Amino acid sequence: MNKLTEYRQKLTLNKIVSEKLFNSMSIFDKKSQLFILGHMRSRSSLLAHILMNDKTIFGMGESNKIYKNKLDIVKMRVKTRLYAKGMIPFNFTFLDQINHNQKTPNLDLIQSNGKMIVLVRTPKETFESIRKLTKNFYKEWSHKQIEEYYLERLQFLAAIKSNNPRSQAIIIDSEALISNSQQCLAKISAFLELKAPLSSNYDIQTFTGKHGDPSPVISTGKIVKTKSQAYDDEIAKECFSLFEEIIGL
Repeated sequence: MNKLTEYRQKLTLNKIVSEKLFNSMSIFDKKSQLFILGHMRSRSSLLAHILMNDKTIFGMGESNKIYKNKLDIVKMRVKTRLYAKGMIPFNFTFLDQINHNQKTPNLDLIQSNGKMIVLVRTPKETFESIRKLTKNFYKEWSHKQIEEYYLERLQFLAAIKSNNPRSQAIIIDSEALISNSQQCLAKISAFLELKAPLSSNYDIQTFTGKHGDPSPVISTGKIVKTKSQAYDDEIAKECFSLFEEIIGL
């Protein structure tokens, strides 16, 4: 047996195993998986913390899992169970937040196996927040890098919302989550058919400040209204147009 044949057999075996694992999970339906599909600095970490305060929703922040096939969803669930130390009851929902296009090369997998909250933030606030984040924690992004990332990500998110019914995907304006929290959270609660409404207060998790948002604000345990700083560089009109288009979907 040559190496190519051996490799193909291994791929086939992995596919068969992943299908059996996936199909054996009787609890796996459209209500048992939830994805926050946002972009950097869209407040996806804040929303994840708020959602996890509902005792039927479990996650571990931004898993950074690349979803190529059903086995990847199984792996994410196993990892989440380990994080929760097995304390996950029946009738629960697994949660993950995804902020980058490369994490979902198999988009059909995401769209067909869970509900989606599409979270977007205005260009001005996003650009300044990304610049501040990358400057303080990584290597500072240039204006061009930020603009390219934002445009590509919003185009991706717009396609997701356009391809899915309202019962499957909901659009949330990140600014509304802060300025009109009660109404925004009520909208999300209704979309997820939660028994109890979501609250603007939340518990601190072991991953808080480590997976996702590293800023100190996330560790306050509540929604905090922060002042937006000025962004000096000129932002392409296409960014604003695309944001308005998504909000209007």
